[in-house]
Amino acid sequence: MQIEKKEEKMRAKRERWGSRIGFILAAIGSAVGLGNIWRFPYMVYQGGGGAFIIPYFIAVFIIGIPMLMLEFGIGNYFQSSAPGSFRKLKAEFIGWLAVSTGMFGVLLYYAVVIAWVLGYLIFPFTKWWGSNTQIFFQKIFLQLGEKPNSNFSLGHPSLWVLIPLFGVWFINWFIVIKGVKKGIEIANKIFIPSLVILIGILIINNLFLKNSFEGLKWYLKPDFGKLKQPKLWLDAFSQVFYSMSIGFGIMITYASYLSKEHDIGTDSVITAMSDSLFAFYAGFAVFSILGYLAFVLHKEIPEVVSAGATLAFITYPEALSKLPFAGKLFAIFFFLSLLFAGISSSISLLEAFVSALYEKFRIKRNLATTLVCTIGFLGGIIYTTQGGLYILDVVDRFVNRFGLITVGLMEVIIISWFFETEKLITFISQKCALFKLGKWFKLLWKFLIPAILLTLLIIGIVEEIKTPYGGYPRWFELLVGIGILIIIFFIALILTVSKRKEE
Repeated sequence: MQIEKKEEKMRAKRERWGSRIGFILAAIGSAVGLGNIWRFPYMVYQGGGGAFIIPYFIAVFIIGIPMLMLEFGIGNYFQSSAPGSFRKLKAEFIGWLAVSTGMFGVLLYYAVVIAWVLGYLIFPFTKWWGSNTQIFFQKIFLQLGEKPNSNFSLGHPSLWVLIPLFGVWFINWFIVIKGVKKGIEIANKIFIPSLVILIGILIINNLFLKNSFEGLKWYLKPDFGKLKQPKLWLDAFSQVFYSMSIGFGIMITYASYLSKEHDIGTDSVITAMSDSLFAFYAGFAVFSILGYLAFVLHKEIPEVVSAGATLAFITYPEALSKLPFAGKLFAIFFFLSLLFAGISSSISLLEAFVSALYEKFRIKRNLATTLVCTIGFLGGIIYTTQGGLYILDVVDRFVNRFGLITVGLMEVIIISWFFETEKLITFISQKCALFKLGKWFKLLWKFLIPAILLTLLIIGIVEEIKTPYGGYPRWFELLVGIGILIIIFFIALILTVSKRKEE
């Protein structure tokens, strides 16, 4: 009885969102990240254009919305962070594994990528990146060293990255330290509408460029023959899982800041669909300008198509530098959109970990945020070195392909098999204005989603065994990739076994 009273007191003191739209925008902000702009459009193009949309939206309804409902439901039901919610399911370690994967597996390098964006925002005001954007990015900006070999050395940090990295962590600290309502909610109310507007400005401008519609044709032209390829379906399901901030404990934490009367079922659908539609929308800004770039370089569009950092820091800047007018202005718009997308996601990763620390150890928000941001900045310095890009590449591969999927698999099994699933379905259905969750949701959570995640995990492991990723030496891949997973495991274990401080 005494424990129940303490927990009821904690729930009463828990921070709350100021409005429903504030929560929805924050959830969308977490889901909408850099990958929506620089990865998803390439996957659509590679997956047969419009044909890719079919398996992608099937995946949204089979895995995206149900997993969001699962995480929203648990966080809202238990009114706790991920570790706190799983502690009540006798599986606190999974909660710490989720937030530790987000913090130490992803945010440390993700903040560095945002630092690249912040650094690139300076150049339109000072120096242009010149005619060879690849040399500028790799050799001048990153000061990239030799690819890993037997004499691999980290080298020194690049000040072009290190200084913006401090700025990125300061922005995250400044927002999160202000709390849920006055910090994260206000920030996302600015970032998300601004992001949509900026991408819209880029699309409108690009559509007036020569050959832009040819680029869009390559983006959207359906190749239905590819629907027969199992890889296309696996890619679609992988993209949905990675894109929606599932498995980091973020959505559990965000939903815990809502009252139990909130319609989390409808908001799950809104969040999932907004994330997917924005990614599709961003593709118009990417492929319209790629069509123009192919025209001015006298190349075919497949020759200029790229994804990831290559698209954002090499291909797109090259196209911007060749615009007939206002290239520097549109460069600012492009990198501002990346900055807003990155920060809205990074603050959610930070908040999930800070919230968990406060809940278990009663470390005040100010101190917890400052401590975590300091550790994050110092830990991220390794990615600013001359060998940092190679480490980042392998860490990103292993954390997302193995760590995150493992967390998601453990999460859905624990919740669907060791919690009264009917109770959760009833809890969500009672408030859901769109539809009632039937028994088929139970089947998704218990059988289909675990089977899909297990398939993705097995395929990833088999591919890794067959061929080392990215041409890296096997020793480097295992040292960095397995090493980061072991570090995350022990951080989560230590935080799990540490004594909980009661109020």
